[in-house]
Amino acid sequence: MLNPCCCISPRIGTFIFAIVDLIFGVSTVFYGLKLVADSGQRIETWVELGLAIMLLILAILLLIGTIKNSAEKLRLWLIIWLVVILAFIAFQVFNVTSAPTGGERIRLMSSLGGTLLFLYQIWVVWAFIHEIRYGPQGLTYCPGQVV
Repeated sequence: MLNPCCCISPRIGTFIFAIVDLIFGVSTVFYGLKLVADSGQRIETWVELGLAIMLLILAILLLIGTIKNSAEKLRLWLIIWLVVILAFIAFQVFNVTSAPTGGERIRLMSSLGGTLLFLYQIWVVWAFIHEIRYGPQGLTYCPGQVV
């Protein structure tokens, strides 16, 4: 399997993604709490807060799995994240095809572009699981990379 992280190990790449996800998760939860405080009991704000909490839990799961080199925790994160990404892609494709204005289409297409980053994150975590299972010799590294 090809190492998706240029010149660093998939473990370090996964750790970096876990930290970024954790920061994003905490800020999203605070934003969700602000929405609930500002708009009251609207169901949309509670759904957004629930999604934010789920993202935070997934980030913690990824961080713990990375620190403990736990293929089981990483595999659980991978399965849940794949389901979330597939649902997100389906909703975004539906929104792009039904968006009324050009500006809305551009915004929605840019969020589809962000999905590529999520797919790359899945590839990095998959490579780390592969590295846990088979060791560094199971991956193809960049020339001159220290393993």
